[in-house]
Amino acid sequence: MVGVVGQSNAERLGNYLSSVEHTPYKLYEHDCLIFTNRCWKILHGSPWCEEWLLLYAEMASVEDLGYPTLEAAVASRLAKSPATYGSLVALQSANAKPLGYALGICLGDKCAFVGTNGLVYIPTRAIKLSWK
Repeated sequence: MVGVVGQSNAERLGNYLSSVEHTPYKLYEHDCLIFTNRCWKILHGSPWCEEWLLLYAEMASVEDLGYPTLEAAVASRLAKSPATYGSLVALQSANAKPLGYALGICLGDKCAFVGTNGLVYIPTRAIKLSWK
């Protein structure tokens, strides 16, 4: 993601979110792992788990990464923290295979997730898992 010279990370993230606002979920093309890695790279300089992108197509569950839960897997890379701007966030979802959770990015009072018809925004107060 190359940004415009002089743009802040927040502006670059806003531009990225605008560019994918109506892009529907598509596994391995525009899903929560790809989305959060791109957002994280814009905000923090590098993806939060780039190598998992190479592995998750072959995964049946998060246990295939060597961790008992998604929470443990993410905690091996990021510190658990309250959801604040730029945090990685998760919501439990039966439809989110193979992780069992939908991953998103906190934007302050709301969090962005990839949905069936594009981005979906959930109030931050509904988030129970977050890391930074």
